[in-house]
Amino acid sequence: MSKAPSLCIKSRGVCLKERYLNKPGRFGLALCLTIFLLSFDAYGDTFAEKLYPLLNLHDLSMTDFAESQFSFYDKTTRPTLSFSYISEDLYREYRNDKQTADFSAQKFRLLFTYRIKISGTVHRFRMGLSWDLYNTQIGHNTTPVRNNLDIGERCPFFEYKVDRKRYGIGLSMYRSTRRGNNQTLRVNKFPHSETDLQMNRMFFDLIEPTFGREIEYNLNSTHLRLQAEGRVRITSRSRAGMAYRVMQASTVTQFQYTNTGEKSELQGRRTTELALNLQSKHIAVMWVYEISERSEVELRTSYTTRKVPLFDLTPESVPESSNGIPLDIEDLADGVVDLDGYEVQVRGQRLFLKQIEVNGFLGFARVNYTGSGSGSTPVLGFRLGFLPISHAADINIRGNTKTWFGKGMIRTQEGKLQWQLDALFAQSYMRNRMRADAELEFGLSVKPFQSTAPHTINLLRIQLQPTLRITQNYHLVYQFVQNIIFINLPHKEMSPLDSRKYRGGRIHGFTLRAYF
Repeated sequence: MSKAPSLCIKSRGVCLKERYLNKPGRFGLALCLTIFLLSFDAYGDTFAEKLYPLLNLHDLSMTDFAESQFSFYDKTTRPTLSFSYISEDLYREYRNDKQTADFSAQKFRLLFTYRIKISGTVHRFRMGLSWDLYNTQIGHNTTPVRNNLDIGERCPFFEYKVDRKRYGIGLSMYRSTRRGNNQTLRVNKFPHSETDLQMNRMFFDLIEPTFGREIEYNLNSTHLRLQAEGRVRITSRSRAGMAYRVMQASTVTQFQYTNTGEKSELQGRRTTELALNLQSKHIAVMWVYEISERSEVELRTSYTTRKVPLFDLTPESVPESSNGIPLDIEDLADGVVDLDGYEVQVRGQRLFLKQIEVNGFLGFARVNYTGSGSGSTPVLGFRLGFLPISHAADINIRGNTKTWFGKGMIRTQEGKLQWQLDALFAQSYMRNRMRADAELEFGLSVKPFQSTAPHTINLLRIQLQPTLRITQNYHLVYQFVQNIIFINLPHKEMSPLDSRKYRGGRIHGFTLRAYF
């Protein structure tokens, strides 16, 4: 375990090894589910492609793992074949020096690029295939919940671009499939109240016989991303471009558990399906002005809309009584969050002595979100033999996130070795208003949950990329990335015996590139 924290979550400026955040693994579990189920990996690293867009940072171009993205303004593209291996240590949580959460990934990239010039028109093709293996471990034998989630992802893609002297157009398609089969969630400890016996009798004591201690599940997901781009040269020194991107994602998770309750009609193997369908649209407009042969400036703005599901939880079959009356809930949960935001960037680039290149940008992004949802437990049992016991809740969310960010990059060439150093800093200010109201039955009651506290997230990303030219046609690229995240949360008390530490945010990548 590294001595210096890679990830640090703060509460009023105090690192969480001194302040209490929440129950074991909740933060890590929520982060992993958000990344896995609501995001799309377009051949970059997980932080840049999945986490940053949650803050409406979509076009940072922070990674260039295996050169997975074309630039419209590249003057040449040599035919290449490259293979990349990427290892990501994304998130680890320790409680009292025992690891309670781990999130890591292993990625493999195979990319082929080709260029044809016909009558002054340049045609560029790129095909690729990606294999990604994600592993998430939550909890251990002494925590309330433990789970190992293994997901395999395969993503083929194709890009085609046409370049002429004054204009260029391009199309790209990414399609990924994710599989996480035969997974098991184990419950070591169920909630229990030491003072409210009625709550135990009508709620907590009924959870274990309803679901059991082991819940098996299979996860299947399909993501599709299409993008169209175009650029045109307006004058000898200026050019403009536009990109439009749509994305659809469908994730289905089937949960299987065994009901051992007192009601015979409810007993046996039960299956419930969780469906998430994400839709996203993104449009970006840019304008570039060449100050001289060695320097240029660019203005870029983009607008993004997203429709993110909260839950869509449905039992596959509902048991019936001998008289044909349904004995369980037919629709357990549904809800959706709508997001829309914009991003503005100012970029600059300067070339010194044909060996040193410096560029960077400053920008601002804002995203607004509103959402609502409702859900209920399945029937946990029956009161007086015929009154079904089921509890429900409603949730409403609205808020916004404002982010200031900036990046600097320097690249230099020394003989056969090229060096590139990137640094990104972003500060996000999140203000949200969330309210959850429980609808408990049989005289049970709890206070409504309300949260209006602002959060601040500071991101620091450092990337070092040396490239060794082994021969004229073979290059070896190493990339090291360190993400450092500081999250300031509202103050919560903790036990003096409870110590938490967070690590992660580190990525290593190796690429072997062959030119022909």
